[in-house]
Amino acid sequence: RAALSLELADMPEGLIPLSGFIGIGRPLAQTTQGIDIDIDTPAIDLDAWQTLLNQPASKAVASAQQQDSDDAESAALPTEAFLSALRTVNLKTTALLYNGSSFRNIDATLRHIRRTWHLRIQSEAASGQVEMNEPSRGMHPSLKVRLTRLHLPEAVADDLNMQDIQRTSSSQLPNLDVVIDDFRYAQKVFGKIELQAVSGHTPDQRESWTISSLAIRNPSGTLTGSGQW
Repeated sequence: RAALSLELADMPEGLIPLSGFIGIGRPLAQTTQGIDIDIDTPAIDLDAWQTLLNQPASKAVASAQQQDSDDAESAALPTEAFLSALRTVNLKTTALLYNGSSFRNIDATLRHIRRTWHLRIQSEAASGQVEMNEPSRGMHPSLKVRLTRLHLPEAVADDLNMQDIQRTSSSQLPNLDVVIDDFRYAQKVFGKIELQAVSGHTPDQRESWTISSLAIRNPSGTLTGSGQW
């Protein structure tokens, strides 16, 4: 069962969402400001959705790929407008498939207030809160992570690398404030991770993090360090 209600404005750059509700497995709810998404379904296949969304949706998308960078940025404005209008995302699912791995028993809420994104998640693989502040007035974005556990399958962890982070970042890498009480990667149990890092640039102007402190603690001992990545 799906429910959809959107108020759109027809602008030169495309259809801009103003308010609305998108529901899967949930009844239609009235929203007068911003966009709310409510999903309650037994299973979600993100791999299938990603394949679908990566396909050209219209001739406008295909032609935008042939235009210069200014036109390409203009074509992306509707997506940015959708994210700006997004207010809440509620997700409940027994199984979420991503990159061939299945994440079980997810109950998550994402809230967008002004320039701050706040995620609360409870699942078998991750539990805790994440907060992301968008850049403003020349300030770098910031990412604060407080998780009691984060267990990453090898396939997902290998899919995350520095080039992907830089490619998906619209401006700068975020400053990092991370505490994960129980971090596991594939079959490796690292223990507690604490990380403080500030984003900046290397002498050749590449994006980088200056790590002021890094600590990995487990029953076998404690590893600390600092540096630049």
